[in-house]
Amino acid sequence: MYAILARNCWLQGFPDQARDAARRSLERAVSVNNATGICGALAIAACPVAIWRGDLPEARRLTSMLRECSSRHSFDSTGSWVRFFERILLSRSAPHELFEVATYDSTALDRFDDIATLREGSVPPEALARVESGCIGWSAAEILRVSGEQVLKDSGPEAARTAEAAYFRSLDIARRQTALSWELRTATSLAHLWRDQHRTREARELLADVHGRFTEGFQTADYARAGALLLELSASR
Repeated sequence: MYAILARNCWLQGFPDQARDAARRSLERAVSVNNATGICGALAIAACPVAIWRGDLPEARRLTSMLRECSSRHSFDSTGSWVRFFERILLSRSAPHELFEVATYDSTALDRFDDIATLREGSVPPEALARVESGCIGWSAAEILRVSGEQVLKDSGPEAARTAEAAYFRSLDIARRQTALSWELRTATSLAHLWRDQHRTREARELLADVHGRFTEGFQTADYARAGALLLELSASR
């Protein structure tokens, strides 16, 4: 219950409540010495929430805890999640490392969805295909945003236009789902694009609106990144 609550709180723009719910999920499993529950709380909630928040030291601590519990009880399924999170964290410390989706069980399609929300800079084609086919709900906005980032990185004559279209689709989905955390990420990406196109006023108004709707999570990486960009845009008036 708390594990799902943690993920929902993150999506709705309550990063601190997400962290607290993830902790309660883990503490409850530890209190009854339930190894399956401990691994589940770590894999489903605690590790993803820490990564989403940008708290990488905590994410590494929790991933080590998941590795120890999974190894001690020979849980093959959670062992694959350990490798998943470790590769995510490696990519954060070594961003030019190739991130091979094939490392993971290709039948576990939900992992493709998670990869797109946790791995910066690239999105598995399987995840994007699932968005286009309507198979993904909770992470569709973030997958589209990351696909826009990837288009810009790959460059090309229509890169800016294609990326902007992906960002608009992402914003529309995030707003319809009241997924404020994804909306902030997309607004930041779109504001960066508009800044580079000298559309400073549009970028500032968009980002200020989304950034100003947060009531907590002021220590997260996303909030700080958006705030820094807002300061830059305000100075460019």
